[in-house]
Amino acid sequence: MFSMTRIAEGSIREYEDIIPRNYHGEINTGELLAMAIYEEDDSLYGIMVTDVVDDWLYLVWFYLADPDIKMVEKASFVRYCITQAKGIYDQHLVGAFMEVYPDEEEMRDIKDVMFLVGMNVREAKSNIFEFSLSQVEGVDALKKAATKMECKSLSDMESGDLNVIENMMQEDVRPIPVPMIMDWDSYLPDISVFGIKRKVPCGALLFSMREETLVAELAYAADPVALPAMLGAAYEKAMEIYGGDQRVTVPVVVNKTENLVEKIVPKADRADVLEGVLLF
Repeated sequence: MFSMTRIAEGSIREYEDIIPRNYHGEINTGELLAMAIYEEDDSLYGIMVTDVVDDWLYLVWFYLADPDIKMVEKASFVRYCITQAKGIYDQHLVGAFMEVYPDEEEMRDIKDVMFLVGMNVREAKSNIFEFSLSQVEGVDALKKAATKMECKSLSDMESGDLNVIENMMQEDVRPIPVPMIMDWDSYLPDISVFGIKRKVPCGALLFSMREETLVAELAYAADPVALPAMLGAAYEKAMEIYGGDQRVTVPVVVNKTENLVEKIVPKADRADVLEGVLLF
């Protein structure tokens, strides 16, 4: 029999080595719901992080202390977390969904878990682009774009300028999710760049490193010149530090960014995704 403890501000430190750092800020502010699931002997069984998107329960991320448990036990864990989350959110939810990006070895196992939970499952190509820096084409155009606007690395930004861009992102009508509180320490200080116009930041392109892959975590541009300029600056920095073999992952949420990525990396792969949907 399971028991659940809600992870909130103050208690996240107990789990900070397990939960990916990019979720910490939103868990602290309550934007994301994080639950620690314990067994009867008080040993940690797993952790689930959830959100609500348009009346749907979104299973954002989960962890199992023993990843080799049986499929039916994994499914029981997911079902228990769904039940607990429904009770906590205390609002009408039409169903639950999850998106998983497994490798080939994990694909069958995760599909089996989704089926056991009762989800409708489909395989698709995601909006996540994967490529190496050596696959980037139009390098000269990128370098030229980098000269069109001053760009600063995160390591060179003053705290006052970071406050300006953070407020700008929060107040803007944006197509991308921006954390309520920016955890600047979670981003790579030399690769993450900001567009600067008339000495004021007007864009941000933030990267993290996950399992030896550069991941574009957030892209924001209040000026149309900023995004290509920041891409050019980030590319030059990344090539200088990591070289052409460095793998890069770019999640895309707006068509404009997708078109730009397809233009500069036409041979980029799209990650496979498993989508599971459960109606309540």
